[in-house]
Amino acid sequence: MLMLASFLSLFLFNIATNALSATKTFNPTGDTYIAYDAPDTNFCNELEVAIAANTDILAYVKFDISSIPSGSIINSANLRLFCTTILENGTVNISRYSSSYNECEVDWNNYPILEGPTVSSTPPGTSQWWEIPVTSIVKEGFEDNASSIWFGLEKLSDGLVMFYSSESSTKR
Repeated sequence: MLMLASFLSLFLFNIATNALSATKTFNPTGDTYIAYDAPDTNFCNELEVAIAANTDILAYVKFDISSIPSGSIINSANLRLFCTTILENGTVNISRYSSSYNECEVDWNNYPILEGPTVSSTPPGTSQWWEIPVTSIVKEGFEDNASSIWFGLEKLSDGLVMFYSSESSTKR
């Protein structure tokens, strides 16, 4: 049984087929955030990604999963983010969306609707890795033959959470 543990500087998951074990790393291929107060602006080149309360700021992170062999079974998946700032910590919903957007094309006026399974998680604190179990989201995307997984993150209570983006050379 092939087991792949994939640690993407922000993403980790295990895949099983056949009888071998291996580890594979995936890095994010896109990330951005969008803000209600700046509806025509995209923040795809920032060093940090932000999430703020009740859809005022939504975050998106994309991973290419096309190298996972067909027929693989995903045993577990974790989205891993390094939190840089937390003001009024609280629950964040993480969902998948299947639209094929370029990270720099998404803004408040055209953002995709989050779909599929949703998981909820609370960041552990500032200057810490936040590991979020997203197995159901990754499994659904893989079973839908998606070549990439876009995660959408939405904070459910007041406050702000920020984490390093793929543009940052720190904690990646």
